[in-house]
Amino acid sequence: MMMYDNYHDFEIIICDICFPKSKLETDIVISTIKNKSEFNSVVKIYKEIFPNELDEIKGEELENMPFNSSNSSFIAKVQDNIVGFIITAPIDEKTLLLAYLGVIKEFRSKGVATKLLETLIFYMKQHEYEKICCTVNKHNIKTLNYIKILGFKKLIKDKK
Repeated sequence: MMMYDNYHDFEIIICDICFPKSKLETDIVISTIKNKSEFNSVVKIYKEIFPNELDEIKGEELENMPFNSSNSSFIAKVQDNIVGFIITAPIDEKTLLLAYLGVIKEFRSKGVATKLLETLIFYMKQHEYEKICCTVNKHNIKTLNYIKILGFKKLIKDKK
């Protein structure tokens, strides 16, 4: 996990996750990130959603991340336009890091993030993953509230 001053670390066992009732009002298509072009679109959307993190470690990590056609990272599309994304990376054989999750402003609070996470959980169960970890900026109150609703637990950092 990242252990940076501006971030809090969380985890959840996937069988404990509590999804809110979906509010999808439009047809959302969830698929894996298939190519470098889609990945570059995700990076562009990330920059729009989180402009203040571009100079911070997490924004730089995404910008410099090589494209990997892992089947555990997904995009949400409406009429062929990407409106949200979830990027993960394996920590070990039982744990995935939820590295990035974002939804463009017009589609927030409409169930897109929940649909992306439901797809991720389905994938995790198929591949025998048991736990998700994530790191969230402590100033991102909306995301902090959302992951608490889902049931994520904050990890206590060891002060040395």
